[in-house]
Amino acid sequence: AFLKSKHSLNIYGESDIVLEDSDNIKINNRHSSFEMKQIIDKSDVLIHVSNLKGGQIPGKVFHYSATNKPILFILEEGNEKIKLEFEKYNRYIFCENNSNAISSKIKEIVEQFKEYDFKPVEDFSPTKTVANLIDIALK
Repeated sequence: AFLKSKHSLNIYGESDIVLEDSDNIKINNRHSSFEMKQIIDKSDVLIHVSNLKGGQIPGKVFHYSATNKPILFILEEGNEKIKLEFEKYNRYIFCENNSNAISSKIKEIVEQFKEYDFKPVEDFSPTKTVANLIDIALK
């Protein structure tokens, strides 16, 4: 989708697929949490790609949820349960993992960027998480 786009994309971290830089796509190694916070602060949109298989949710979506940035949540087919769980927060912009759907959502985000008013998800805050863990441990 981004190869056909005028927008730039920066990818950070490790992957099980080989990716190469292009004119508007930069592939980067892992960075420290401190460095990633600075990168995220400078980003316009954050993109979360769900796992191909299984129900594991990568931790970065929880980090992204603590920002005021739009989050494009790219889902694999068959991940309806994950979508239902995150949809209730009215915080994410969902699309299927295919070029047309991603291009369409990127266009929508760009066109409506100023209309978004995303807030951090309180349920994923460290304070709320620790309170929930303590509550569970005491039961």
